[in-house]
Amino acid sequence: MDIAVLKERGLREIFNFYCKQHVMGTAKLTFEDIEKVGNKILVGDFFKMCLDFNILIKKDTLQEIYRLRVKRGGGQHQIDFQTFKVILQTILNLAL
Repeated sequence: MDIAVLKERGLREIFNFYCKQHVMGTAKLTFEDIEKVGNKILVGDFFKMCLDFNILIKKDTLQEIYRLRVKRGGGQHQIDFQTFKVILQTILNLAL
């Protein structure tokens, strides 16, 4: 199997896991609501992921990266999978 396919699949698994974090504690959602809110990462879930993966960048820098990407994505407070990948690339570029 191609390494790019494996990388994409792994990133998708991580993304899906953190998308579901804010859905788990929410009561009385329909399946449609769960699908809608379960396909985006909230800022708190994003910071949790950064902690879990020991991303050693200051919180204010991470907030700025997240804020800029959310602003470019139409001002919603959630990020989709494509934006997630762009943010990870930005973080990687900072770390190098």
